[in-house]
Amino acid sequence: MPPRIPHPLRAASAAAQRVPAAEAAPRVFSTEKVGTANARIRGMTTVLLAYDASSGARAALKKVAQLFPGCSLCLVQSVVPPDPSVPPAAEPPRWDELTAATERDLVQLAQGAGFTAPTAKVLVGDAADMILQAAADVQPDVLVLGTHERSAVARLLLGSVAEQVAHRAACPVLLVRARRDHP
Repeated sequence: MPPRIPHPLRAASAAAQRVPAAEAAPRVFSTEKVGTANARIRGMTTVLLAYDASSGARAALKKVAQLFPGCSLCLVQSVVPPDPSVPPAAEPPRWDELTAATERDLVQLAQGAGFTAPTAKVLVGDAADMILQAAADVQPDVLVLGTHERSAVARLLLGSVAEQVAHRAACPVLLVRARRDHP
């Protein structure tokens, strides 16, 4: 009879039980589980929030204001440059002007949510890659992303930036789900 190979989840669970609670830092939080990790979350002072103006991102900004009052907040937004092979309908706007205006808007948005000295970065490129690059630059205590209400099929076909970032981030990630009734 071949040796019994433990199921990977049972093996991981057994390994997690051997690690003292103080050393077992969760990498991905969800807003449903925040209450159980409240003490650890309260000690986080540098927060990076990926913002895309979606209902999930707006909910994430509100959650950051609730959980991390007085934190050092950096908002990051990624944009995809236009395809150079497609001729513009009018004179294209200058990227430096657009990014500066967007960064000002993000800072004002964060100030409106109660943050005193927020910073903002607009990065050009793939959203997941740019968020991870910003996290490497800022080195936050936690990276916060809003999630979209997509079905499993839509996530499979379109992918999920939040899932990609959560799997690849070097810091803890807090995923905030927008409520269906959230504007």
